[in-house]
Amino acid sequence: MPEGDTIHKLAARLREHIEGRCLDGLWLRERGWLEVFGGSRVDEVAAIGKHLLVVIRSERTRPTRWILHVHLGMRGRWSVVSPDDAAARSRHAARVRLAVAGREWVATRASVAELLRPGELEAHPTLSRLGPDLLDGPLDLDRIVQRARAYDPRTVSDLLLDQRIACGLGNVYRNELLFLAGLPPTAPTVDVSDEAIRRLYARGGELLRANLGGWRRTTTRRVTPEEPLRRGEPRSFVYGRKELPCLR
Repeated sequence: MPEGDTIHKLAARLREHIEGRCLDGLWLRERGWLEVFGGSRVDEVAAIGKHLLVVIRSERTRPTRWILHVHLGMRGRWSVVSPDDAAARSRHAARVRLAVAGREWVATRASVAELLRPGELEAHPTLSRLGPDLLDGPLDLDRIVQRARAYDPRTVSDLLLDQRIACGLGNVYRNELLFLAGLPPTAPTVDVSDEAIRRLYARGGELLRANLGGWRRTTTRRVTPEEPLRRGEPRSFVYGRKELPCLR
């Protein structure tokens, strides 16, 4: 499943190409082409954790503002293709097609693709329960600790994947953060101190932000355009390194 840094990078790319522009069309698998959205304007593209939100304004509908919510799940992905390729994909795996300037942005195999009215966000069964986005400004670590104690997931491994506490972390970061903190994944959350939880999420936010560039996700060191990844250089401490020697 794409993690928060991937979705934020996707949002930035979509923002560059479609934000402020008018849609030629909007297609949803369950509803086909929604002609009423032809000519509507993309007001905003945003990411919240692993969720992508596209705010669309249409003077031909009531209400005038709608939110396209897409969650890629385990197998979903976005790509930009020609209309002919998009039409072929729609017969198989496409869930969403956004037509802009003669090209189409297509989400295939997404687990969620839905249109929401703005007022529906507060009652949405998933979006309304998300914790703070670890990539959204300065972190309120005390609030994250409060949510951790309120939801009380069984293990520290469950803690890091619970998007109600803070959103954006997935399996890669869970493995890496627990290794860096020296915590076994089976450690009961109740036995982990508040300060240790603060450190976990502070480090999680740092790692997510460090991977917003154009390089492959790396947790072993900070990558920059001036110091790119070297060929064969390990990118993670434990994730994907089964039966390989420990980097420490």
